Amino acid sequence: MDERQTNARLLSLSVQFPPRRVTNDRWREHHPEMVANLEELALGRVWSDAEGNEATRKFDAAMRPFLEDPFRGAKERRWFEPGESALALERQAALAALAAAGLDVGDVDLCIVGAFPPAHLDVGDAAYLARSLLLTCPAWNLEATCASTLIALQTAKAIVCAGDARRVLVVTSCAYSRPAPSEEVVSIANGDGVCAMVVGQSETSGFLGSYTVNTAGTCDALSYELDLDREGRPCVRMRLHRAAGRLIREATERCFTECVEGVLARTGLSVDDIDFFSFNASAAWLVPFYTSLLGIEPQKTIDTHRWFANTGPVLVPTGLFYGAHAGQLREGARVLVFGIGNTSNATAMILRWTGVALAPVQTPIELP
Repeated sequence: MDERQTNARLLSLSVQFPPRRVTNDRWREHHPEMVANLEELALGRVWSDAEGNEATRKFDAAMRPFLEDPFRGAKERRWFEPGESALALERQAALAALAAAGLDVGDVDLCIVGAFPPAHLDVGDAAYLARSLLLTCPAWNLEATCASTLIALQTAKAIVCAGDARRVLVVTSCAYSRPAPSEEVVSIANGDGVCAMVVGQSETSGFLGSYTVNTAGTCDALSYELDLDREGRPCVRMRLHRAAGRLIREATERCFTECVEGVLARTGLSVDDIDFFSFNASAAWLVPFYTSLLGIEPQKTIDTHRWFANTGPVLVPTGLFYGAHAGQLREGARVLVFGIGNTSNATAMILRWTGVALAPVQTPIELP
C-alpha cells in the first residue's frame, strides 16, 4: 500500500436555494392554457402510463396517484431571478460549508465544481468561482448531469485518500430555470439550487463504498438545443423527446437495483444495516418508488420534492441536509445515497455520517 494513502470523510455540508419562490399559481395565472392542456404537451406525455409495460410496472404504480395533478406533485420551487446566474449562490454555499468546517479559503487544496448548466456556454463555473472566492488552488469542472454531486464526491475521496490533497471543496449547482423558463412546459417540474461540501483527511473512513453504472440508454431522452427567447436573443432550451418517458422509466429501476445491490455487495452490508437513505427525488413518486423497492420505512428517508421540485445534482445533498437538521440522520449512521443522471451515470454510495458539520438552514421547510 502506498504510504501516502489516508482516509477521507465528509467534513461539512451546505445547501442553499434562491430566495425567489415560485408556486403553481404562476402557471395558473400566466399560462392557464398550459395547465389545461398538459396531457397533450411533452411533460404530460412523458409522465403518463400510456406506454406502461412489464419493465415499468412498479414505476407506473408509484406514479399513478400523481397523474390527476397537472403539476405531478410539485407544489413550489425556487428559481433564480431572470438573467441571474448561479455563481453568487455557489460562492455563498461554498463559504458556508467552509465556515461550518472551521476552514478558510486558504485551507482548500482543490475545488471541484459541477454546474448544470454552467453560467457560460463555453466553459464550466470552476474558474469563475475560484476567482470569486480568491482561491489559489486548482479548480476543476466536473460534469455528470444530475449525478455530478456523487461523482464529484467519489473523485474528491479518491484524491484525498491518495494523499494528493488534504481538503477538497465540492460545489454543485442546478439552474434549470435558465433552459426551462415558465413558458416551457417542462419548467413545471424544475427548480434551482446549490450545494457545497468539504471532503478532508480523517482518522477513519467516512466513505464505505460506491457502485456506478453509465446511463447510455437514456441518451435519446432529452437534449439542450439552441433557440431564440421572447426578445429574439439566442438561448439554450431543454427539450423532452418522444421516447423520454419509456427510456427514463426503464432505466430508473434497472440502474437503481444494480447500483444498490452492487454497493451493498462491495461493503458486505444489507438494507437492514442502513440507517438513512437519500434519493434523487426528481419526481414526486420516486421516493415512494425507491422505498417500496427496498422494503424500508418512509421514516428512514426524507422527501423534499414538494418544496423544491427537480434540482438535479442538488437533490441527494438536499435530502442529507434536511434529514440531518430534522434529527433523522444521527452521528455514526450508515447512509446510502443514490443519484441518477440522464445521458450520464447512476451511482449508489454508502457513507458513515461522522462529524459532518452543517451550515444553517437558509430555506426552512416543514421538517418531519
